[in-house]
Amino acid sequence: MKKFIFSIIAILAVTFVSAQSTSPRFGTAKNQDNTYRALTLGATTVTPTSTLVTLPAQTKFTNIVTVASTSLSPTFTANVSSSYLGDQMKVLVAANSAGTRTITLSTNLICTATTQTVAASKKAAFTFLFDGSKWIETSRCVEP
Repeated sequence: MKKFIFSIIAILAVTFVSAQSTSPRFGTAKNQDNTYRALTLGATTVTPTSTLVTLPAQTKFTNIVTVASTSLSPTFTANVSSSYLGDQMKVLVAANSAGTRTITLSTNLICTATTQTVAASKKAAFTFLFDGSKWIETSRCVEP
């Protein structure tokens, strides 16, 4: 009987010790919430006026940047001034119907290929993850 009671107590003790905690694993002060309870998302539209396009400063955890349909072949650079480790940026680019566009990924953007051709009236999507100093490309999709 003693062994039975001891085993019940041991099982209950293990159950209570491994129960889920209601407090977050990481701090909850400003810019420290890594529990995904306070995600901030944003959307921005950029209209290229020259061939050099600076992607806007990242002020949200995930930001979708839509580049307006363009007749230019832009070179993109990224602003890293307000970015935090783990931030995500998704860039959507549309070429107009006038012809094929060559997109160049430049300053602060690390990617496998620095140029991408987008056919007339087609779109391309790029996803980047911030590593603490630069944006690293995690995926790319170009409409065939």
